[in-house]
Amino acid sequence: MQKTLLLLLTIVLLAAGNTCVWSQSAESPETYISRLSNEYAEVSNRNLEYLQYSVHSDDIALIEQKRVALIQQIQKSYSNLKAIPPYKGDSKLRDEMLAVFEAFIESFNIEFKEVNMLKQNSKNSFEAMEQYLNASNAAEKKLDVASSRAIAAQVAFARKYNIKLTEDEEKANSVRILNNLNNYHRAIFLRIFKVAKKEAEFSDALNRQSIPDMERTRRDLERICEENLLFLERMPDFQSDTTYRDAAKNYIRFYQSIASDGYKTLIAVLRKGDKRTKEDVDAFNHVIQQCSEEGPALNDKVNEAANQLFKKHVPKPVETRRI
Repeated sequence: MQKTLLLLLTIVLLAAGNTCVWSQSAESPETYISRLSNEYAEVSNRNLEYLQYSVHSDDIALIEQKRVALIQQIQKSYSNLKAIPPYKGDSKLRDEMLAVFEAFIESFNIEFKEVNMLKQNSKNSFEAMEQYLNASNAAEKKLDVASSRAIAAQVAFARKYNIKLTEDEEKANSVRILNNLNNYHRAIFLRIFKVAKKEAEFSDALNRQSIPDMERTRRDLERICEENLLFLERMPDFQSDTTYRDAAKNYIRFYQSIASDGYKTLIAVLRKGDKRTKEDVDAFNHVIQQCSEEGPALNDKVNEAANQLFKKHVPKPVETRRI
């Protein structure tokens, strides 16, 4: 349904954006906090690189290579953090950072489940996608909590030992843009998913020729389209870019029209039973053709708009500047 980017943008950059001034002493608190922060930086850099290639490159083998490198870095950094002893008996900072890496690992496990889910047939994939979205939301909340606690522990450690923390403004700005992009994409994707899920329920009822279920899901679809169109009408652009939002609106408008008109035709024809005329059959087939041709075409436009949105706002990796 969508490229596997939903979770990556959140994972990308929940690492603390702070750095500290190095000290000459190997046992200084400045050196200690830098050792921990450097493990964060390694994972963050690998994850950004993976995201950049997954967005801008079509080389599946190369993307897989970057994914494997990211997983290896997470595992390596987790082991490195765990091996660092507490500073003067104070393990708070290290333990909070370990919790973030554990959340990273959980989040990537969910991502891999999504990839496998997308290989299933359409009905199961809708059910699995719903489970994925619920699981990813829970994982992201856990990641948010762990990251916030780690940043708070870093600040507390710096205050305790009078360390001056500085922020990389360029990186911090990139983090804000990417996290905003992820939130923007997720908000629109959820609207599309709700419509697609209800449309799949109608298709299932149609295959069973269950008129009561068809009428119920038709009304639900009509209502869901109206609600989500209203949401999208009020949604602002993303840095003057409206393409993805507008493609989603066109997709939902199509199913709103089908629900209020075309699906009524299908139900009316089925109710006639043996008394159907040739005109009824032609009208029935016309709606089916619309759904099989126009619906997927609009879905393709939504997916392409999403891909272009990421390509426009996710920086390219150095090696692929000419892609």
